[in-house]
Amino acid sequence: MLVATILSAQCTDHRVNQVTQQLFKKYLSPLDFAYCDVSQLAKDVHSCGYHNQKARNIQSSSITIVEEYDGKVPDKLEDLVKLSGVGRKTANCVLGEIYDVPSMVIDTHMIRIMNLL
Repeated sequence: MLVATILSAQCTDHRVNQVTQQLFKKYLSPLDFAYCDVSQLAKDVHSCGYHNQKARNIQSSSITIVEEYDGKVPDKLEDLVKLSGVGRKTANCVLGEIYDVPSMVIDTHMIRIMNLL
């Protein structure tokens, strides 16, 4: 979920779902992402856009998860936002979807709708 959410920035959900279908067959755990060849990971996520930055963020976040959180995605907002490429929106998505923590994901679409009300 964390990797998919990082990939979703400036990318459609449809494209992310296509990419992650193959990606998660190749990289099975945070350990696989942490110690992979980042240039190969960038090729694997190329069609999501900003592939070099996203690959570096995924790898850096995975290293932190492996080394500081025993290979488990953190379950606190303050820990999640410390990961590379993870802001409040991504952290709230992860908390809500993985840990069932009630959260509000605010994005540009939500802001646009709220301004109309």
